[in-house]
Amino acid sequence: MKRILSLFLSVLMLAYIMTSVAGASENKLPFKDVKEKSWYYSAVFEAYKSGVIEGKSDSYFAPMDNVTRAELVAILARIKNVNVDGFAEKNSFTDVKSDAWYADYVGWASDRGLVNGYGDGSFRPNAPIKREEMAKLLVNYIKSVSMFRLLPPKDETAPPFADADSVSAWATESVDSLRLTGFVRGDENGSFKPRANTTRAEVATLIPKLIYVVERNEMASRFNLNRSFLFSDESDDIPLPYRIYLPDDYDVSKEYPLLMFLHGNGGQGSDNVRHLGAASALFSSPYSPAYDSIVVVPQCPEGFWWRGYTIDLVARLFDYINSMYSTDMSRQYVAGISMGGDGTWEMLNLYPEKLSAALPVAGSANVYDENGNLYPVGFNAEMLKVPIFIAYDTDDGYSDGEYNREVIRILRENGAVEVSFMETSGLGHGICGYYATRTDISSLEWLYSKVRTVK
Repeated sequence: MKRILSLFLSVLMLAYIMTSVAGASENKLPFKDVKEKSWYYSAVFEAYKSGVIEGKSDSYFAPMDNVTRAELVAILARIKNVNVDGFAEKNSFTDVKSDAWYADYVGWASDRGLVNGYGDGSFRPNAPIKREEMAKLLVNYIKSVSMFRLLPPKDETAPPFADADSVSAWATESVDSLRLTGFVRGDENGSFKPRANTTRAEVATLIPKLIYVVERNEMASRFNLNRSFLFSDESDDIPLPYRIYLPDDYDVSKEYPLLMFLHGNGGQGSDNVRHLGAASALFSSPYSPAYDSIVVVPQCPEGFWWRGYTIDLVARLFDYINSMYSTDMSRQYVAGISMGGDGTWEMLNLYPEKLSAALPVAGSANVYDENGNLYPVGFNAEMLKVPIFIAYDTDDGYSDGEYNREVIRILRENGAVEVSFMETSGLGHGICGYYATRTDISSLEWLYSKVRTVK
């Protein structure tokens, strides 16, 4: 029944594929007390849209209200999508009644070693959580999901908090770890204020970071650590790290679609980890066709962009994967977000003969003639034979609606075989995060449905 419902919803989404699927009203906060110019607006927007935190009412978020100890524990469980049913019985705290709304959440946190409570045996669920308590809980949580090694790189130049000496001894290490990795910052005076209450606005700024950390860990698990590789040949001065996903029932006697997924800016490096978060877009639904395919996620080297040299490497990586694994040569795809969207266009321009279809999200073709007129990606006649699905937001300063509509127009006028698109508004470049967490998979189903004739 769930599968039938999922297919029905996908059909409905496909009916809207040639129009905007998200109006401005869906992409603005409903809260009267969260103004667009406030320092926490974008964080509240992301946190609220993720479903991890709600408003105090339909119209008010109460950004300056305190967060209680029970509320923060519940938020952390929601980030991980934990099923907490039955955990209430694991409570040993004297002040957590089994029928309280937070009983299962607190029981889960206690069972996982995230919280210890107080010396008198209480948890004090309705007490505001202090900032140093929040720091300790966050680090415990990150460790519990095997993510401590996957925190952002430490910035040893980050200055200590002006009031570091006032942090309790039991919280010092946690506060310092979050400071060095940029998870928490001081106020205008450089102070952490360890015993100040944590506000809802402050927690909202942490939620997107924690979601990113959890997603990266899940993707690292999916792209098994034993499938971490470096691609290079004798002509390459700089190798290309990549990870590969194989279906659980991978069988060399069968042929599988191959998808090359290109990450966005910020994922560059050589650790073969930090680029994995964006790939969550491929597995956001249990019905995603990506599960039954071979997925390769290369990491752009530090200081490079998905252009020129690195795209040449990606093209050769295509050939290498096809030579080493049982791939379907008629179903070869490329997709990417932001900078990876740029790279997707670059692949279309330089190596269209390798592709069955392409899916650039929030990317830029960046091809103009000598008079400044936009060209359809170099007028490569071969790329016009490749079906393309373009996803963009009208308010994206990097790749806006006017630009993408012009690309679509020019491609169609020059005989592109198929150009589909998804247009949203109000998200800006945040369409990348929206796209990575949405459960609708119509664009992926479109991508994987494309089959080319192999000569």
